[in-house]
Order: sequence, then C-alpha cells, then structure tokens
Amino acid sequence: VLNRIYEYGVLPPNYIHQGNTSILLIEDNIRKVKLLKDLADRLNTSLAKLAIAWCLRNPHVSTVILGASKGAQLKENLTALEVVPLMTHEVMEEIDQITGTKPQVVIP
Repeated sequence: VLNRIYEYGVLPPNYIHQGNTSILLIEDNIRKVKLLKDLADRLNTSLAKLAIAWCLRNPHVSTVILGASKGAQLKENLTALEVVPLMTHEVMEEIDQITGTKPQVVIP
C-alpha cells in the first residue's frame, strides 16, 4: 500500500501478487489509505515515513525492522526519525480512528 500500487484501487497490468489481492483492494482499505495520505501531507511527510514513525511511537510495537533493499532507501527510511516528534497523541489517535486497528483493553 505504501508504494502506491493500491492507491487508486487498480493493479498495473504486469503486477503479479502472490496471495489474495481482493482483500487488499476493498473500498474501505483504499479509503483508509487516502485518509492516511491526507494526514501525511498535512505533516509534510510521506506515507512510508508516517508508517515508520507510527511504529516507533506505538507502545505495542517492540521492534521496527526496515525492509530496505538499497542504501538510498535505507537513508530515506531513517529520515522517518524526523517525523517522530510530529506524532503527537492527537496524531496517533487520528491514525487509530482511520485504521480502526487499535488494540482494545478487555478487563474481565
């Protein structure tokens, strides 16, 4: 999703994905990506940096592993550290509202 393949809900003709792409292409997921892109734009960053910064700030994430295949990509990913200070409580809450994936605490 972060590399814009799914941004418009259409796969390029030569794109082959192992697995079920229909789950990734449902309208709700595309809507969420657009909302996250709007948030990233407001923070003057990319979706990829927003995602990495979210991982770094999320108390439920213990380790962030960057999947860079080239040195330039690694350097770009590391600049997500500059986005972390922008990840206020309000921004984290907005991401939680958009994604709907925040773990819920259940007290029996």
